[in-house]
Amino acid sequence: MRRIRTNRCTPGIYPARVAGCSVKRELSPEYQAAVNLGVISKEAAEREQFGPPRASSKPTAVPEDVSGESRPQNTRRKAGLPALTRFTDIQRRKLEWLWPGRIPMGKISVIAGDPGFGKSLLSIAMAATVTNEAKWPDCGEYAPFGSVVLLSAEDDDGDTIKPRLMSAQADESKVLSLSPIIDLPNGKKRGFSLDTDLDKLTQALDTVDDLKLLVIDPISAFMGSVDSHNVADVRGVLAGLSELAQRRQFAVLYITHLNKGKGTPMSRVSGSGAFVAAARSAMLVGRDPTDPDRRIIAMLKANLSKESSGIAYRIRTSESGLPVIEWEPGPVDIAPEDLLSLDTGVRRLRDDIIEWLKSQLANGPVDALHIEQSANFAGFSERTLNRAKKELKVVSRREGKAWCWQLPGQDCQPTPPIKGGNLGNLGNLDSNIANIANKSGGV
Repeated sequence: MRRIRTNRCTPGIYPARVAGCSVKRELSPEYQAAVNLGVISKEAAEREQFGPPRASSKPTAVPEDVSGESRPQNTRRKAGLPALTRFTDIQRRKLEWLWPGRIPMGKISVIAGDPGFGKSLLSIAMAATVTNEAKWPDCGEYAPFGSVVLLSAEDDDGDTIKPRLMSAQADESKVLSLSPIIDLPNGKKRGFSLDTDLDKLTQALDTVDDLKLLVIDPISAFMGSVDSHNVADVRGVLAGLSELAQRRQFAVLYITHLNKGKGTPMSRVSGSGAFVAAARSAMLVGRDPTDPDRRIIAMLKANLSKESSGIAYRIRTSESGLPVIEWEPGPVDIAPEDLLSLDTGVRRLRDDIIEWLKSQLANGPVDALHIEQSANFAGFSERTLNRAKKELKVVSRREGKAWCWQLPGQDCQPTPPIKGGNLGNLGNLDSNIANIANKSGGV
């Protein structure tokens, strides 16, 4: 049976605790005696016996907005309290994209990765795409034309960022640098902080009418005194930045590094987990496990779209001698876990064996047995050697009774296998063994 609400006092409950009840409250004999003797006031006695009265259930008048316009009738707001708005009064708005499926407009996105993978170069390439209204490399759609603001703490505007913008053929008149230094009235300077300088950031960005992208590189450099590992503190800072992006409808892309821990790809993002949680799109940059010169962007999370596939790129040297992003066509099917599957030690070992094998084959084809014996003496396992062979696309050919390894395009003239003491670049086998024995006390 449906419960029927009445405005009468509920039996068994103190009248003072029932909103709208008009029954007179009576103090107990003990409290009344204390009031009569002046030990306690009547108001204090009532508070102790009955507790504080409930707030009135009568609806309050809707306050006017500071602009003079009254708020919608479905909102009840007092100073310092959040507003309530019925969704019938909220206008539906189409979600716009800076980079379809990867970077939404009016939202925060993050790109994370280890140093040396070209994260800053990627932001330059994006700036060039936006300021030229060019096509994105994976979807063929044109970027929205507009301005880009760069807030960088690591690269110099004159000797690094400007030359890279020129190399990427960005429209420099549409790219603005936001100074990471704040000039104080007393002549001193301090670093820009998203925590304390959001109002200054707002004033600066409000002067750019066609702003489409704000790049913050890296985000950790502009957190001020905020503890980057404290979720609540980080969320507080990013909430203001998110509100600004939403109001102005520009995309925010901040860059961050990976920590040295182990775990899921999201947990590897440096600092608090709020850096990823607050972002609507998160991307991970890493090295292709099968090609050391190839870089891949994999999606960590995509809250506003179906998960996009990875996209590959290489860092090339332009005619002016500057690094530039070269996109590869077509999607890349790779999970973020695959980009982090190799820990630092294994990755370093893989890089070492690749460089070693390159040097062995640099002057021409070499007998396969010679390479295997040399690698074993140098401390590389057969499995590691074969992986390096595959990554370098080494050609294995049979010449007579011998097999030789060669880099693509070389003619095979096999080097004789090791029979005695000569290991080529590794030196004399007998003398090496003798030196090791002497250092270890001799055998």
